[in-house]
Amino acid sequence: MRRARGGRGYTNAGVIPSAKTGLDWDGTAPGRRQILWSTPPNMHPATYLLKIYQRQQVTSPSTERYYTTFFWGNNGLFEYGAGYDRSFYGFHPYPIPANTGDGKWEISVAATDYYDRDDVANSEPYAEVNRWYNQACIARLVSGTTYEYKFYIDLPLVDPYYTITKQINAAATTPPSPALMVGQAPDDGSGGSWGHYARWEEQNAIIRGWQVYEGVLTEAQILYLSALETDAEVLARCSSLGISNLWYLNMNWTVGDISDKSGNNHHPIWVGAERPTLHVDTYPNKRFYTTYFDLTQNPISEDSRWHNPQAASFTNVRTANGTAYGTQSGAIQYDDSYAYLDGFANDHEVEIEVYRGSPSETNHEIEIHLRMSDDPVTDIVKSYEILFGFSTGAFQIMRWDGTWASQDFYLPDITGNGSGTGLSGVTIQNGDILKARIVGQTITVWRNGTQIWTVTDPVEIGGHAVGQPGIGFYLSGNSAGAPEFAVSKYTARSL
Repeated sequence: MRRARGGRGYTNAGVIPSAKTGLDWDGTAPGRRQILWSTPPNMHPATYLLKIYQRQQVTSPSTERYYTTFFWGNNGLFEYGAGYDRSFYGFHPYPIPANTGDGKWEISVAATDYYDRDDVANSEPYAEVNRWYNQACIARLVSGTTYEYKFYIDLPLVDPYYTITKQINAAATTPPSPALMVGQAPDDGSGGSWGHYARWEEQNAIIRGWQVYEGVLTEAQILYLSALETDAEVLARCSSLGISNLWYLNMNWTVGDISDKSGNNHHPIWVGAERPTLHVDTYPNKRFYTTYFDLTQNPISEDSRWHNPQAASFTNVRTANGTAYGTQSGAIQYDDSYAYLDGFANDHEVEIEVYRGSPSETNHEIEIHLRMSDDPVTDIVKSYEILFGFSTGAFQIMRWDGTWASQDFYLPDITGNGSGTGLSGVTIQNGDILKARIVGQTITVWRNGTQIWTVTDPVEIGGHAVGQPGIGFYLSGNSAGAPEFAVSKYTARSL
């Protein structure tokens, strides 16, 4: 049975209308440059939304590689006295091994660093760097003295692999100087960080898109609000959703303007004479799109977001019962079903969740498409197809290179030019998360968070430089089985 989806539908960040700004801390901390609220929001309940471009921490001028996106806690000594361990929280990467390793996303609370994810395997992957994240952080009282902290690491992805949740069974305490602090950790009183490290554990990231709520937003509200880019959009969405606990808002920080745009006058201040640099991003492309295929459509449309084949020799993708699948008859060899989005950057990634039932035919494939384009006049289709088969071990990366002619569509197999484990001995399971990314001319593929292949296809030997994220399906034999090897969730993201 397909899992219920609660009517979450689809979320589209849209085409970003103008340049957006943020603040760029580079991890070197030449001096104090921290954003501070000395009168912070309530410690609990609270929801924080932000956008962050995460980089790997630097190793100079000191070897410690700690990070601070933000802390709620004491603006002074960390271990100030009894109850200090119950008076703070933070959400950011944490170096593994401690002090000098690469970062893993964590919740810092109760004097402990929690970086195991909520999936069954309690995965502990390192943070992917040099890319944007939309994130949400929640701190709430469950009951009595039980507090819960939840970190949505990579919105709009909300599956357990992309969240960290921790409950602490101990009464929270109020520190001597409660504060909310961004970019750098508090000073321990002697010019070092809370942990007595140099550089105040400064982030190495661009941070923007700050929204703070004195309450716990629902997951649906988080998905709506995290997709927005301007103050006006957030204020309008809060009004339409009936959200009245917005505490602070500034989607586009500049060095000279970190003021509160919510109307509540919760203005922070700068600590120190130094400043992070201004980051300006024109955002010419859509940032992300996610769908649970809640509509019944043939062909797929979702308010005209999807393009079905313009090349006449191919077939449409359709949706029903919370899945997307192909419409091939099964009688023609290469009339794959496909659809693709538009407006994304040429560097992008696609992540899908698999629905696997019991088809009457086993010669089925699910396809992630990268840099896809087609032409109705010439019948030319170009794409990188990442193929996952129903049968054990079936995996390939193909380059679609031209026209359909007498069932002789040219599909060079570029898998052999790369390296990895592939799906050797592995059968794709119901609920598997498959992801493929293209940056420059390098394609990387993951299954359930584990990288399984990487390959580079240079433009000079026929590789594609432009195109859009897409989805596809292939089957031969009985077409009645098409809905039994399908996709139940799809996310595309510009990089």
